[in-house]
Amino acid sequence: MAYGSVTVTDTATLIIPADTDRQSHLIMNTDGANSVFIGPDDSITIANGFRLGPGNQLLEDKAHAGFWQGDIYGICAGGASADVRYWTRTHKS
Repeated sequence: MAYGSVTVTDTATLIIPADTDRQSHLIMNTDGANSVFIGPDDSITIANGFRLGPGNQLLEDKAHAGFWQGDIYGICAGGASADVRYWTRTHKS
């Protein structure tokens, strides 16, 4: 298990690093005003990322088809930033 917080800015920011042992992850945008856009690499933009609105969260686990164990990056719109919390579980924890 790992958990923590990351300040996502308007530059691609690594939220959760790749881990082939990952069984699940939770990503929560705790910011009250700014959206975070997430994606699988540092080419993420607000135009191609998956939007995680203020106060929203994403929970995924390996039981679902297509579960992603690679890097997860985030980015905010120009000049904005957001506090993102994460929690991951591996089969080792």
